[in-house]
Amino acid sequence: MSTLVRKYDIKRIDVNSQNVQAKRFYLKSNFKIDSEDPVDGFGKPYPITHLIRSI
Repeated sequence: MSTLVRKYDIKRIDVNSQNVQAKRFYLKSNFKIDSEDPVDGFGKPYPITHLIRSI
């Protein structure tokens, strides 16, 4: 798992769903998909995956 995730005890993270490498990295780092949105926080058409760290 990433040093930053451990150091700062990150439990939730959002990634652009189209960023397959980032999504794969977090899924391999004990995160699981919590939910997905078809647009970002500004209403732009960038799908966002919300991940939560599994304990």
